[in-house]
Amino acid sequence: MQVKIRKVTKEELSAVGKVWASAFNDAYKWEHWSDENGVKIVSYMYEKQPDLFLLAEVDGEMVGATWGAIKPHFDGNHMVDGAVFILPKYQGKGLYRKLSTARLKEAMKKYKVTGVQILASSTNEFPISFYKRLGFKETSWVLLYTKPEELLENLEK
Repeated sequence: MQVKIRKVTKEELSAVGKVWASAFNDAYKWEHWSDENGVKIVSYMYEKQPDLFLLAEVDGEMVGATWGAIKPHFDGNHMVDGAVFILPKYQGKGLYRKLSTARLKEAMKKYKVTGVQILASSTNEFPISFYKRLGFKETSWVLLYTKPEELLENLEK
C-alpha cells in the first residue's frame, strides 16, 4: 500500500469533510455526521491551523486526514484539538501512526511543542488503551458539557 502524506489545500475541504463524515458516522451511538457538517468542522479547523492539517492518500485516493492546533501554555506550546480520521476500510492499516507522526514532527519543528493534549471518549476501552500505549496519561481534568438553554436557565435563577 503506497501512502502519500501531504498538506490539505483549501480547495479540498469539501472532499475532506466527506471523509470526516464517513470516518466518524456511527463511530459513536450519539453522533451522526452529515457531509455538510463534516465540511463545516474541517473548514473550521483548516482556518484555525492550516499548516498542521495533513492528508493521507493511497493510490491517489483521499483516505484520511489529521489536524492539530497550537496553543500557548505555561511550559511552552501544546498541540491541542487534534483529530485523526480515516475511512473505515483503511482503518487498522497503520495510517493513524503515519498521519500522527507527520503532524507531530511538523509541530515539533515549527512550534517546538512541549506537550500534546487529546480528548477521547471513555465509553469504549479503545481508543483509550491505544493512547496509553503511545504514552498518554489520564489527567484530573474533566470535560463538562451542557446545552446552552439549560445553562442560561440555571444562570438566570
